[in-house]
Amino acid sequence: MKFPQITISGKPDDRGYAHGEALSSEIEATIDFYVRIFKKSTAEILDLAKHFRSVIHEYNPAYCEEIEGIAAGAKIRESLWIYALNSRSEILALDVPMSANECTALCFQPTALLGQNW
Repeated sequence: MKFPQITISGKPDDRGYAHGEALSSEIEATIDFYVRIFKKSTAEILDLAKHFRSVIHEYNPAYCEEIEGIAAGAKIRESLWIYALNSRSEILALDVPMSANECTALCFQPTALLGQNW
């Protein structure tokens, strides 16, 4: 399986937009997948995402700018879906014990190469 490789730069919202635009179909498919996995109503998922958005914003406002950019680039009408994806482990942990089947992210310096698998 070949993983997509994209190169992005710029301000957080610009990086997010480029990310979302380049991977829009994958993002949409991931949202569809997690809607089934969460086993919650849309309203419940988005309400939880609002909570995690405020937590993320308090910790790192620039990350929120990037998340908003991802949603805009992927043409996701409700950016809270991207917050839900970024908080999927926390949302899943509300109902079931954590498993070791989550993703891994790696960052290599000084080139700032970032890789993530699902």
